[in-house]
Amino acid sequence: MPKHFVFDILTQESPDGTLGSSLAGIIEGVPYSPSRVAEMGLFQTDSLPSTTVTLETDGLGIDLVANTARSSEKTFVDGTSPKLVHFDAAHLSKSAKITETEIRNIRAAGQLKFQTAKNALLRKVRKPLLDVRATKEFHRLGAIRNIILDSDGVTPIDNMYTRLGLTDPGITYLDFEAMAAMDGFPLRDKLGVIVDSIADNLGGIGFDSIYCFVTNDTMRKIAALPECEVAFQRQQDGAALRQNYGYGTVFNYGGVTFEVYRGKVGTVSFVGADELVFFPLGANNFWQMFAPSTRIVDPFTGEPIGEGELGQPEFYLPSADTTNGEWAAVEIQSNPITFNTRPLSTVVASTLADPNA
Repeated sequence: MPKHFVFDILTQESPDGTLGSSLAGIIEGVPYSPSRVAEMGLFQTDSLPSTTVTLETDGLGIDLVANTARSSEKTFVDGTSPKLVHFDAAHLSKSAKITETEIRNIRAAGQLKFQTAKNALLRKVRKPLLDVRATKEFHRLGAIRNIILDSDGVTPIDNMYTRLGLTDPGITYLDFEAMAAMDGFPLRDKLGVIVDSIADNLGGIGFDSIYCFVTNDTMRKIAALPECEVAFQRQQDGAALRQNYGYGTVFNYGGVTFEVYRGKVGTVSFVGADELVFFPLGANNFWQMFAPSTRIVDPFTGEPIGEGELGQPEFYLPSADTTNGEWAAVEIQSNPITFNTRPLSTVVASTLADPNA
Protein backbone atom coordinates (compact mmCIF):
# COMPACT_ATOMS: atom_id res chain seq x y z
CA MET A 1 0.00 0.00 0.00
CA PRO A 2 1.45 3.44 -0.92
CA LYS A 3 2.46 5.52 2.06
CA HIS A 4 -0.21 8.14 1.42
CA PHE A 5 -3.01 5.87 0.25
CA VAL A 6 -5.28 7.00 3.12
CA PHE A 7 -4.31 10.62 2.54
CA ASP A 8 -5.30 10.28 -1.12
CA ILE A 9 -8.82 9.15 -0.16
CA LEU A 10 -9.51 12.74 0.77
CA THR A 11 -7.10 14.80 -1.28
CA GLN A 12 -8.32 13.33 -4.57
CA GLU A 13 -11.78 14.77 -3.85
CA SER A 14 -12.13 17.75 -6.16
CA PRO A 15 -12.48 21.19 -4.55
CA ASP A 16 -15.94 21.82 -6.03
CA GLY A 17 -17.83 20.06 -3.24
CA THR A 18 -17.74 16.42 -4.34
CA LEU A 19 -17.17 15.32 -0.75
CA GLY A 20 -20.53 16.81 0.17
CA SER A 21 -22.24 15.35 -2.89
CA SER A 22 -20.74 11.94 -2.16
CA LEU A 23 -22.19 12.13 1.33
CA ALA A 24 -25.58 13.12 -0.02
CA GLY A 25 -25.72 9.92 -2.03
CA ILE A 26 -24.63 7.66 0.80
CA ILE A 27 -27.00 8.79 3.58
CA GLU A 28 -30.01 7.11 1.99
CA GLY A 29 -31.60 4.38 4.06
CA VAL A 30 -30.38 5.71 7.40
CA PRO A 31 -32.61 6.20 10.48
CA TYR A 32 -35.00 9.16 10.49
CA SER A 33 -33.49 12.49 11.45
CA PRO A 34 -35.90 15.16 12.79
CA SER A 35 -36.21 17.93 10.22
CA ARG A 36 -39.82 19.18 10.07
CA VAL A 37 -39.03 22.79 11.01
CA ALA A 38 -36.28 22.91 8.38
CA GLU A 39 -38.69 21.52 5.78
CA MET A 40 -41.26 24.21 6.59
CA GLY A 41 -38.78 26.98 5.81
CA LEU A 42 -39.85 28.67 9.05
CA PHE A 43 -36.36 29.97 9.80
CA GLN A 44 -34.66 32.58 7.67
CA THR A 45 -31.00 31.77 7.13
CA ASP A 46 -27.89 33.78 6.43
CA SER A 47 -24.14 33.22 6.14
CA LEU A 48 -21.92 35.32 8.37
CA PRO A 49 -18.23 36.29 8.16
CA SER A 50 -18.03 36.37 11.98
CA THR A 51 -19.03 34.24 14.98
CA THR A 52 -21.49 36.73 16.49
CA VAL A 53 -24.59 38.57 15.40
CA THR A 54 -25.85 41.77 17.01
CA LEU A 55 -29.51 42.77 17.30
CA GLU A 56 -30.73 46.23 18.14
CA THR A 57 -33.83 46.66 20.30
CA ASP A 58 -35.21 50.04 21.33
CA GLY A 59 -37.86 48.84 23.78
CA LEU A 60 -40.38 51.34 22.42
CA GLY A 61 -44.06 50.57 22.82
CA ILE A 62 -47.07 52.28 21.26
CA ASP A 63 -49.42 54.51 23.28
CA LEU A 64 -52.70 56.13 22.30
CA VAL A 65 -52.58 59.92 22.14
CA ALA A 66 -55.21 61.82 24.10
CA ASN A 67 -57.35 64.49 22.46
CA THR A 68 -56.30 67.89 23.83
CA ALA A 69 -56.98 71.52 23.17
CA ARG A 70 -54.89 72.98 20.35
CA SER A 71 -53.34 75.50 22.76
CA SER A 72 -52.50 72.94 25.45
CA GLU A 73 -48.97 72.23 26.63
CA LYS A 74 -46.97 69.90 24.42
CA THR A 75 -46.25 66.34 25.58
CA PHE A 76 -42.75 64.99 24.95
CA VAL A 77 -41.87 61.32 24.81
CA ASP A 78 -39.03 59.96 26.88
CA GLY A 79 -35.97 59.11 24.82
CA THR A 80 -34.73 55.55 24.92
CA SER A 81 -31.31 54.42 23.83
CA PRO A 82 -31.21 51.35 21.60
CA LYS A 83 -29.93 48.24 23.31
CA LEU A 84 -27.47 46.01 21.49
CA VAL A 85 -27.87 42.28 22.08
CA HIS A 86 -25.10 39.90 21.00
CA PHE A 87 -25.66 36.25 20.09
CA ASP A 88 -22.68 33.91 19.80
CA ALA A 89 -22.48 30.91 17.49
CA ALA A 90 -22.87 27.45 18.92
CA HIS A 91 -20.21 24.97 17.85
CA LEU A 92 -21.45 21.56 16.69
CA SER A 93 -18.81 19.08 15.62
CA LYS A 94 -18.49 15.32 15.13
CA SER A 95 -15.97 13.32 13.13
CA ALA A 96 -15.44 9.92 11.56
CA LYS A 97 -12.10 8.23 10.86
CA ILE A 98 -10.86 5.28 8.82
CA THR A 99 -7.50 3.67 9.58
CA GLU A 100 -4.83 1.98 7.57
CA THR A 101 -5.75 -1.37 9.17
CA GLU A 102 -9.39 -1.08 8.06
CA ILE A 103 -8.28 -0.32 4.52
CA ARG A 104 -5.88 -3.28 4.44
CA ASN A 105 -8.78 -5.56 5.34
CA ILE A 106 -10.80 -4.42 2.32
CA ARG A 107 -10.49 -7.26 -0.18
CA ALA A 108 -10.17 -5.35 -3.41
CA ALA A 109 -7.37 -4.16 -5.66
CA GLY A 110 -6.24 -0.99 -7.39
CA GLN A 111 -8.80 1.74 -8.01
CA LEU A 112 -11.58 -0.54 -6.78
CA LYS A 113 -9.85 -0.71 -3.40
CA PHE A 114 -9.43 3.07 -3.38
CA GLN A 115 -13.12 3.65 -4.10
CA THR A 116 -14.19 1.02 -1.57
CA ALA A 117 -12.05 2.63 1.12
CA LYS A 118 -13.48 6.06 0.34
CA ASN A 119 -17.04 4.71 0.51
CA ALA A 120 -16.23 3.04 3.83
CA LEU A 121 -15.18 6.41 5.24
CA LEU A 122 -18.26 8.13 3.84
CA ARG A 123 -20.51 5.51 5.41
CA LYS A 124 -18.87 6.23 8.75
CA VAL A 125 -19.56 9.95 8.24
CA ARG A 126 -23.31 9.34 8.01
CA LYS A 127 -23.66 9.19 11.79
CA PRO A 128 -21.96 12.52 12.64
CA LEU A 129 -23.70 14.17 9.67
CA LEU A 130 -27.16 13.15 10.87
CA ASP A 131 -26.26 13.99 14.48
CA VAL A 132 -25.31 17.54 13.51
CA ARG A 133 -28.43 17.98 11.37
CA ALA A 134 -30.70 16.71 14.15
CA THR A 135 -29.00 19.06 16.63
CA LYS A 136 -29.62 22.07 14.37
CA GLU A 137 -33.30 21.08 14.28
CA PHE A 138 -33.28 20.77 18.08
CA HIS A 139 -31.89 24.31 18.28
CA ARG A 140 -34.67 25.52 15.97
CA LEU A 141 -37.31 24.02 18.28
CA GLY A 142 -35.47 25.65 21.17
CA ALA A 143 -35.62 29.06 19.53
CA ILE A 144 -39.36 28.63 19.01
CA ARG A 145 -39.66 27.90 22.75
CA ASN A 146 -37.14 30.72 23.39
CA ILE A 147 -34.81 28.50 25.41
CA ILE A 148 -32.17 26.55 23.47
CA LEU A 149 -30.97 23.48 25.34
CA ASP A 150 -27.79 21.45 25.01
CA SER A 151 -27.78 17.83 23.85
CA ASP A 152 -28.81 16.56 27.29
CA GLY A 153 -32.15 18.32 26.92
CA VAL A 154 -31.61 20.10 30.25
CA THR A 155 -28.64 22.50 30.17
CA PRO A 156 -29.54 25.93 28.70
CA ILE A 157 -27.36 27.30 25.92
CA ASP A 158 -29.32 30.48 25.31
CA ASN A 159 -32.47 32.16 26.64
CA MET A 160 -34.27 34.65 24.38
CA TYR A 161 -36.20 36.19 27.27
CA THR A 162 -33.18 37.10 29.35
CA ARG A 163 -31.18 38.17 26.29
CA LEU A 164 -33.86 40.67 25.26
CA GLY A 165 -34.74 41.74 28.79
CA LEU A 166 -38.21 40.16 28.81
CA THR A 167 -40.11 38.33 31.51
CA ASP A 168 -40.70 34.65 30.76
CA PRO A 169 -44.51 34.25 30.74
CA GLY A 170 -44.18 30.60 31.71
CA ILE A 171 -46.35 27.67 30.62
CA THR A 172 -50.02 28.13 29.72
CA TYR A 173 -51.95 25.29 31.38
CA LEU A 174 -55.01 24.24 29.36
CA ASP A 175 -56.26 21.41 31.65
CA PHE A 176 -57.65 18.99 29.06
CA GLU A 177 -59.15 16.78 31.74
CA ALA A 178 -61.36 19.61 32.96
CA MET A 179 -62.26 20.66 29.43
CA ALA A 180 -63.42 17.14 28.59
CA ALA A 181 -66.15 17.48 31.23
CA MET A 182 -67.31 20.94 30.12
CA ASP A 183 -70.14 21.91 27.81
CA GLY A 184 -69.62 24.38 25.01
CA PHE A 185 -66.27 25.14 23.42
CA PRO A 186 -63.65 25.58 26.16
CA LEU A 187 -60.67 24.69 23.95
CA ARG A 188 -61.79 27.05 21.20
CA ASP A 189 -62.14 29.84 23.76
CA LYS A 190 -58.64 29.23 25.14
CA LEU A 191 -57.18 29.05 21.63
CA GLY A 192 -58.77 32.43 20.90
CA VAL A 193 -56.88 33.92 23.83
CA ILE A 194 -53.59 32.38 22.63
CA VAL A 195 -54.09 33.57 19.05
CA ASP A 196 -54.91 37.08 20.24
CA SER A 197 -51.85 37.20 22.51
CA ILE A 198 -49.56 36.14 19.65
CA ALA A 199 -51.06 38.79 17.36
CA ASP A 200 -50.76 41.46 20.07
CA ASN A 201 -47.12 40.61 20.77
CA LEU A 202 -46.23 40.74 17.09
CA GLY A 203 -47.43 44.34 17.09
CA GLY A 204 -47.53 45.69 13.56
CA ILE A 205 -45.82 42.63 12.08
CA GLY A 206 -48.15 40.66 9.84
CA PHE A 207 -48.40 36.88 9.90
CA ASP A 208 -50.14 34.18 7.90
CA SER A 209 -51.50 31.79 10.52
CA ILE A 210 -50.85 30.12 13.89
CA TYR A 211 -49.26 26.68 14.02
CA CYS A 212 -48.85 24.26 16.91
CA PHE A 213 -46.63 21.20 17.31
CA VAL A 214 -47.96 18.39 19.52
CA THR A 215 -47.23 14.73 20.21
CA ASN A 216 -49.32 11.72 19.17
CA ASP A 217 -50.81 11.51 22.65
CA THR A 218 -51.78 15.18 22.73
CA MET A 219 -53.45 14.88 19.33
CA ARG A 220 -55.48 11.97 20.71
CA LYS A 221 -56.59 14.15 23.63
CA ILE A 222 -57.59 16.96 21.26
CA ALA A 223 -59.54 14.57 19.04
CA ALA A 224 -61.32 13.10 22.08
CA LEU A 225 -62.66 16.44 23.34
CA PRO A 226 -66.44 16.61 22.72
CA GLU A 227 -66.13 19.92 20.85
CA CYS A 228 -63.46 18.51 18.48
CA GLU A 229 -64.53 14.92 17.89
CA VAL A 230 -66.84 15.44 14.90
CA ALA A 231 -64.63 18.09 13.28
CA PHE A 232 -61.54 15.91 13.67
CA GLN A 233 -63.18 12.87 12.06
CA ARG A 234 -64.48 14.99 9.21
CA GLN A 235 -61.08 16.52 8.49
CA GLN A 236 -59.34 13.13 8.65
CA ASP A 237 -62.02 11.55 6.45
CA GLY A 238 -62.39 8.75 8.96
CA ALA A 239 -58.70 7.81 8.79
CA ALA A 240 -58.28 8.23 12.54
CA LEU A 241 -60.83 5.47 13.08
CA ARG A 242 -58.66 3.05 11.14
CA GLN A 243 -55.15 3.95 12.26
CA ASN A 244 -52.99 5.73 14.81
CA TYR A 245 -52.58 9.50 14.83
CA GLY A 246 -49.28 9.26 12.97
CA TYR A 247 -46.55 11.80 12.53
CA GLY A 248 -47.66 14.57 10.23
CA THR A 249 -51.34 14.29 11.20
CA VAL A 250 -52.84 17.78 10.90
CA PHE A 251 -55.99 19.22 12.47
CA ASN A 252 -57.31 22.76 12.04
CA TYR A 253 -59.38 24.14 14.87
CA GLY A 254 -60.00 27.46 16.60
CA GLY A 255 -57.71 29.39 14.28
CA VAL A 256 -54.78 27.02 14.91
CA THR A 257 -53.22 24.29 12.79
CA PHE A 258 -52.11 21.38 14.99
CA GLU A 259 -49.50 18.94 13.68
CA VAL A 260 -48.01 15.82 15.24
CA TYR A 261 -44.26 16.51 15.31
CA ARG A 262 -41.85 13.64 14.87
CA GLY A 263 -38.67 14.29 16.79
CA LYS A 264 -36.75 12.29 19.35
CA VAL A 265 -33.06 11.45 19.63
CA GLY A 266 -32.17 8.97 22.35
CA THR A 267 -34.10 10.02 25.44
CA VAL A 268 -34.50 13.66 24.35
CA SER A 269 -37.92 14.47 22.87
CA PHE A 270 -38.10 17.59 20.72
CA VAL A 271 -41.72 18.18 21.81
CA GLY A 272 -42.67 17.16 25.35
CA ALA A 273 -45.28 14.53 26.15
CA ASP A 274 -47.92 17.05 27.35
CA GLU A 275 -46.59 20.05 25.44
CA LEU A 276 -48.20 22.27 22.82
CA VAL A 277 -45.86 24.70 21.04
CA PHE A 278 -47.71 27.61 19.36
CA PHE A 279 -45.97 29.94 16.92
CA PRO A 280 -46.81 32.26 14.00
CA LEU A 281 -46.14 31.47 10.36
CA GLY A 282 -45.03 34.24 8.02
CA ALA A 283 -43.86 36.71 10.68
CA ASN A 284 -40.17 36.30 9.72
CA ASN A 285 -39.13 36.32 13.39
CA PHE A 286 -37.09 33.10 13.40
CA TRP A 287 -33.47 33.04 12.28
CA GLN A 288 -30.67 30.53 12.01
CA MET A 289 -27.44 32.12 10.83
CA PHE A 290 -24.17 30.31 10.27
CA ALA A 291 -20.66 31.35 11.29
CA PRO A 292 -17.41 30.29 9.56
CA SER A 293 -15.62 27.08 10.45
CA THR A 294 -12.91 26.92 13.10
CA ARG A 295 -10.34 25.94 10.48
CA ILE A 296 -7.98 28.75 9.53
CA VAL A 297 -5.27 26.71 7.78
CA ASP A 298 -5.64 24.06 5.08
CA PRO A 299 -4.31 20.86 6.75
CA PHE A 300 -2.91 19.52 3.47
CA THR A 301 -1.28 22.57 1.93
CA GLY A 302 -0.58 24.58 5.08
CA GLU A 303 -2.02 27.62 3.33
CA PRO A 304 -4.20 30.03 5.36
CA ILE A 305 -7.88 30.02 4.50
CA GLY A 306 -8.80 33.32 2.92
CA GLU A 307 -10.23 36.09 5.05
CA GLY A 308 -13.90 36.75 4.54
CA GLU A 309 -14.89 33.08 4.55
CA LEU A 310 -18.63 32.89 5.09
CA GLY A 311 -20.44 30.44 7.29
CA GLN A 312 -22.27 27.46 5.84
CA PRO A 313 -25.01 25.23 7.25
CA GLU A 314 -22.45 22.40 7.26
CA PHE A 315 -18.73 22.13 6.70
CA TYR A 316 -17.15 18.86 5.55
CA LEU A 317 -13.60 19.22 6.87
CA PRO A 318 -11.14 16.48 5.84
CA SER A 319 -7.91 15.69 7.62
CA ALA A 320 -5.33 12.92 7.37
CA ASP A 321 -2.10 11.57 8.77
CA THR A 322 0.19 13.25 6.28
CA THR A 323 3.31 11.79 7.91
CA ASN A 324 2.64 8.07 7.91
CA GLY A 325 -0.61 7.82 5.97
CA GLU A 326 -2.22 5.73 8.74
CA TRP A 327 -5.64 7.35 8.90
CA ALA A 328 -8.05 9.74 7.21
CA ALA A 329 -10.96 11.59 8.81
CA VAL A 330 -13.84 13.91 8.03
CA GLU A 331 -15.25 16.38 10.54
CA ILE A 332 -18.85 17.51 10.16
CA GLN A 333 -19.05 20.99 11.63
CA SER A 334 -21.81 23.58 11.94
CA ASN A 335 -21.74 26.87 13.83
CA PRO A 336 -25.34 28.08 14.05
CA ILE A 337 -26.71 31.20 15.72
CA THR A 338 -30.39 30.46 16.29
CA PHE A 339 -32.82 32.99 17.72
CA ASN A 340 -36.33 34.41 17.79
CA THR A 341 -36.61 38.20 17.42
CA ARG A 342 -40.11 38.22 18.97
CA PRO A 343 -40.00 35.82 21.94
CA LEU A 344 -43.46 36.78 23.25
CA SER A 345 -45.04 35.79 19.94
CA THR A 346 -44.73 32.10 20.80
CA VAL A 347 -46.64 30.22 23.49
CA VAL A 348 -45.71 26.99 25.21
CA ALA A 349 -48.76 25.29 26.70
CA SER A 350 -49.55 22.06 28.52
CA THR A 351 -52.47 19.65 28.50
CA LEU A 352 -52.18 19.43 32.30
CA ALA A 353 -53.82 21.47 35.01
CA ASP A 354 -51.89 24.34 36.61
CA PRO A 355 -50.07 22.77 39.58
CA ASN A 356 -50.17 26.12 41.39
CA ALA A 357 -53.89 26.76 40.92
